[in-house]
Amino acid sequence: MLYVWKSPRPANAEEAEALVAAWRAANPTGIGIEAGEAAGFEPSDDVRWFSRELTGDAPPLWNPDAPAKKDIHPRHVMAVPLDPATLPETLEEVYSLALKYDLVVYDPQRGVVDAPMAAMEAVSTSTFWPSGAIRTAVVGLVGLALGVGAYVAGIPVLSGVGIVIGALLVLLAVATFALYARAATAGRGQHEGS
Repeated sequence: MLYVWKSPRPANAEEAEALVAAWRAANPTGIGIEAGEAAGFEPSDDVRWFSRELTGDAPPLWNPDAPAKKDIHPRHVMAVPLDPATLPETLEEVYSLALKYDLVVYDPQRGVVDAPMAAMEAVSTSTFWPSGAIRTAVVGLVGLALGVGAYVAGIPVLSGVGIVIGALLVLLAVATFALYARAATAGRGQHEGS
């Protein structure tokens, strides 16, 4: 059995187990869809969409706001049973949907709390330096060269388009560096405080 929810974000397996134990106590049958509120889970439409997609009850793409056939989808926490025959497929689907909706996945058998979005963020941050930084700098320099070249060319319409595109590339490069510098500074502050 896996348990999936949006918030709160437990720091460890003990906190997650306490939340799930309170939910099970408030929901002994396992079918009450609003018992999560009594256990301290916050409601989220992300959990409901996770449930709809996992159970195959998602509406058609042309009408994503269509109501479910019967509203049996939880908003607080969802218990996902694991069948040994389909375990790999189920785990893949649960974790991919948890990543999509930025949810917490708790596996009480292994005593593990996972936040797939946070794990992906850590991987993307660790792989940015140095190759990502070099690519970002190259894009910024290409944008600068394009903007300056377009300005010097002086062709009325084409120069304006070139300047706008060049400026956009430079701004994106600067924003990327600023975000990664901010994340690195925040990470350093967390390590110094602990």
